[in-house]
Amino acid sequence: MYNKKILITSALPYIHGILHIGNLVGSLLPADVYYKYMKLLNRDVIFICGSDSHGTMFEVSAKKAGIPTADYVYDMHEKNKKILECFGLEFTYYGITNSENNKKITYEIFKKLDKNGYIFEKNSEMFYCEDCKLYLADRWVEGKCAHCGGLARGDQCDDCTKILDTNEILNPICIHCGRKNITRKKLKNLYLDLPKIWAHKKLDVWLNSNKMDSFPLAVTKGYLNKGLKARAISRSGTNWGFHIPKQGFEEQVFYVWFDAPIGYVGITKDWCDISGEKLENWWKTDKVKLVQFLGKDNIFFHSIFFPCILKGADENYNLVNKLKGYAFLLGGKTKFSKSRGVGLNNEVALETFPADYWRFYLIYKLPEKTDTLFSWEDFQRIINKELIDNFGNLVHRVKTLIKTKNIIDLPQVNIEKSTLYEKIKNNLDNELLLSKVLKDILNECAEANKFMQDKAPWKSGDSNDKFTQSKKEGSLREAKNKEVLKELYIKIQIISKLISPIIPNAIKRLESGENKPLFEKIT
Repeated sequence: MYNKKILITSALPYIHGILHIGNLVGSLLPADVYYKYMKLLNRDVIFICGSDSHGTMFEVSAKKAGIPTADYVYDMHEKNKKILECFGLEFTYYGITNSENNKKITYEIFKKLDKNGYIFEKNSEMFYCEDCKLYLADRWVEGKCAHCGGLARGDQCDDCTKILDTNEILNPICIHCGRKNITRKKLKNLYLDLPKIWAHKKLDVWLNSNKMDSFPLAVTKGYLNKGLKARAISRSGTNWGFHIPKQGFEEQVFYVWFDAPIGYVGITKDWCDISGEKLENWWKTDKVKLVQFLGKDNIFFHSIFFPCILKGADENYNLVNKLKGYAFLLGGKTKFSKSRGVGLNNEVALETFPADYWRFYLIYKLPEKTDTLFSWEDFQRIINKELIDNFGNLVHRVKTLIKTKNIIDLPQVNIEKSTLYEKIKNNLDNELLLSKVLKDILNECAEANKFMQDKAPWKSGDSNDKFTQSKKEGSLREAKNKEVLKELYIKIQIISKLISPIIPNAIKRLESGENKPLFEKIT
């Protein structure tokens, strides 16, 4: 019996526009599928998520839309939440980082970090637009990455995902005015002393004992091997966010990546206030397994930055037990990005094909270790061949034959006794490879289809049929057909239940007794 509660988080989607399918495949969808599987396995589990709602991009987008930043944020929050629900995503609680609970917890953590000697002041360079007379925090500046030549946006390169200092952003442009009259000026900032926390709290020991996947572990060790640096956690030139509760810094706000991961705790507290649960029973106990899903560009912030924030403030906070970091889904040679207008946004995706088609395809193509290329031709091929021909047609043919032959004494099915159930449970409790889960199910479908073709239960037992020579032979054949269809019924019951976290809408229709084909082919 599994004796730990499970807390699942997905990277909080940055909702400065309509999210795209890259956001789905990189964190939200696998987290949702895993959550549904954990419920299927009768685990004590919650799935906490919410909108990442701070940072300069909201000011940029609100300015373009001609509305106040707060109005823009909450409009995008509601729109994206609704779209995610239309994709079949099911959250225990979906909140937002711009909440009173998150503000309170962020302040508490900051003050403890400061008291513990992990915050220090330092003069550092910031971009300054001489035309706008403004400091340019984060996404208010774009330029060329000094490492790969890609698009450098604020403090990170969109292409190589490196975390950047101002001297690593070439040819900077002010997003306010679109001009290049930019200088660097010294400004006093607050820094989080990552190397000091990492050493004091012996986080190397935690990392080496953690069952982190090989891909995010390699990325994390890459950062560590280069040497950790203190990170600025204060920002000037922006008013949107939590203002810093420290004398001399009240006009600055926290860097978005300081309060955003704390948002996992803050949003959990929002849920606790509604549900009557205690926050400590989910974030400060060894009886909880914390599983986090995110894209590879966010690995640093979840495997190094966030653990340093938590442990630097309070030894009792849980750190991630299983971190799933995914590579990118590429549209051509570029990752999907709503900021850059690359890729297919979720609203358009749902208008084009049903949610289950997207859920199935994206889990099938889940970029577990390497970037995956999206194409419409591949989408059509996978949906037609695997979802419809392999799974959908099998289910429809078996149900139709059972109805035609009026078989009513169907067996009770216990999926927990099946080999496939055990195989999937073992995968989910260990390597947690969701694409493999789906492909194992599809292999069962293929075997069931072959079994059906070999046994041909549609062949008549009528003595006039060319396959039978007598009434006795016909009766025997009908009896065999019945047994074959009962066996196929067991197979499709197991397969349908175990694929339900991936295509929940189709399985709900199937369980309701609907007897028409579940899907239509893409032509």
